[in-house]
Amino acid sequence: MNESELKEFLEDMEYCMDNDFRRTFEASDLYTFFKKLMDIVLRNNDGFDDDIVRRLDILTDNIDNFNFPDAKKNIDDLKKIL
Repeated sequence: MNESELKEFLEDMEYCMDNDFRRTFEASDLYTFFKKLMDIVLRNNDGFDDDIVRRLDILTDNIDNFNFPDAKKNIDDLKKIL
C-alpha cells in the first residue's frame, strides 16, 4: 500500500465511522436510552436537581460523540450521587 492508497483507505474508513456507525447506533437499544436521557435533559419533567441534569447532559454529549469510556465514568458518578 502506498501513501495515496493509505490516504484513500483512511478516508473510506472515516466515512464509515461518520455514517455506518451512526446508523448502527441509531438502530440500537442504546439509542433508545439516549433519546430518553435527552428528553430528561431538555424537559426535566421529573424535577431532577440541576447538578444531576448537568451531569446527564455531559453523559448525552459523551454518548453522542461515541466517547464510551467517559460515558461509563459519567454513569458511575451519577450512580454514586443518586
